[in-house]
Amino acid sequence: MSPSIVSILTLSTIGVSVAGVLSLLMDIVPRYKSRVDKRLDSEFKQKIAARAHQSTQLFRDLGKITSASTFGNKSLNERLELLFEQAGMEPQCKGYLLTTLVLSVLSGVAAFCISSRPLLTIVSMLAVVPAPCLFLIAKGRQRRNVLCAQLPEACEMMSGAVRAGQTLHRAFQLVATESPAPLAEEFSYCNDQQTMGMPTEAALRDLARRTGIVELKMLAVVLLIQRQTGGNSAELLNNLSDVLRKRLRFAGKLKALSAESRMQASLLLVLPFALFAAMYFLSRGYAELLLANPGIIGMTLLSEAVGAIWIWHIINVDY
Repeated sequence: MSPSIVSILTLSTIGVSVAGVLSLLMDIVPRYKSRVDKRLDSEFKQKIAARAHQSTQLFRDLGKITSASTFGNKSLNERLELLFEQAGMEPQCKGYLLTTLVLSVLSGVAAFCISSRPLLTIVSMLAVVPAPCLFLIAKGRQRRNVLCAQLPEACEMMSGAVRAGQTLHRAFQLVATESPAPLAEEFSYCNDQQTMGMPTEAALRDLARRTGIVELKMLAVVLLIQRQTGGNSAELLNNLSDVLRKRLRFAGKLKALSAESRMQASLLLVLPFALFAAMYFLSRGYAELLLANPGIIGMTLLSEAVGAIWIWHIINVDY
């Protein structure tokens, strides 16, 4: 058997192994739910489960909506589907795994063609594995920021509709028709769920689960408490709008104060790769000394990942 065929088979085997390890890690690594999730669970889990059981003929997957947490005790497909939903994309778990495998194999082929070292090839393939997941997380984060910016105005719109004598269901329809995307899409879907017979508690919980933002979870808590205990819905929505605007101002101030730190972190993370690329083209012999030690490259990538996670936890404040 020729060496090229052996190399291709080796890379394919490594790619399949990387995909298997990725699936195992995503099933094992737990995700911790937020404080608002805990409050929702303690207040409404039993009631939602009871009413959801009565609507199983219309909605067979309400177990996902009434589950204990956002990520905990979920399979790989469910976690990937939630990431796709929060990013505003159609769930394509098989396409995600195939994309990860293709990128890993291509990265391994490129590394093998440059250095012809199996260990460096493995390190390169492993380094590319988190790329699709990071893309989904980044896209979901961008969409959540847009939703957070649109939500205060939507609460004011709902408050005005309730003051005019409209019901909350009609207020949801108003937001779905008058608000811009993506908030209009989420409220329209929530409104359709209630129209089809889903309990309001389950529809609101699913709205908070799909988006993954704490502001919509706050809205769900406010509306569910109002339905149980009564009160002035317009006043509650107006107060919630003020709270959401204060949170947005605080988030903007926090982003401005941490801009320098985030810029420094980005430079420190990108600088090693940029210097290596420049050194490889300017003085290839000097750069090949590093390629001859793939263990150093692996430790460098690991240190970069640990540093990025550490910096992210420092500059991201839970409020």
